[in-house]
Amino acid sequence: MLTSLNLFAQTDKNAYDVYSTIIQEEFKLRNDTVDNLVFINRATSGKQISETIQMAVESVEAIQSGQLIILSFADNINEVLRQSPEIGQLIHELKADNKDNELKKEFYLDCEYNLITRKKFEGLLKNNGLSKLKDKDSRFFGAFEFSNVAFEGDYAAVYCGLYIGRLNAVGTIVILKKEGTKWRIISRPEFWVS
Repeated sequence: MLTSLNLFAQTDKNAYDVYSTIIQEEFKLRNDTVDNLVFINRATSGKQISETIQMAVESVEAIQSGQLIILSFADNINEVLRQSPEIGQLIHELKADNKDNELKKEFYLDCEYNLITRKKFEGLLKNNGLSKLKDKDSRFFGAFEFSNVAFEGDYAAVYCGLYIGRLNAVGTIVILKKEGTKWRIISRPEFWVS
């Protein structure tokens, strides 16, 4: 039985553990330090998120039916689906739970972070706002947006959009597995890049 989390009345810290794991992993991937400033879109749904999750659902269905899919990290998601077919259903559940909820300041991060409104988030993405912010504050790492998190046993799926600069952004569906008390990313196919 799949369960997803309604973050509007969030009490389970698992979702925030997932979000925090993804952000910390981005720091590691980019060899960044923890002395960072990040902005996080408070809203958990929106057009970009909905469209990306829909692409993920369609891609999973195609992969499961044996079609060739061209995605970044496609081999990885193919292997994950082969070993754990329930991941496909988990991504369907992610789509079903794509409701507009508001995140709270319950992330577990060794950096400064601010939750911002969707309007402010979208404003940052226009008129080179991210680069201007980076010029003002060299600690600025980037802006994140997330969907709600879908859970199935020790697995989780979530949409993550990361915007670092005007032409440096990526949208992924991140699949994680819980090992002991920590989450580990096992697949993160990219569905859009700019």
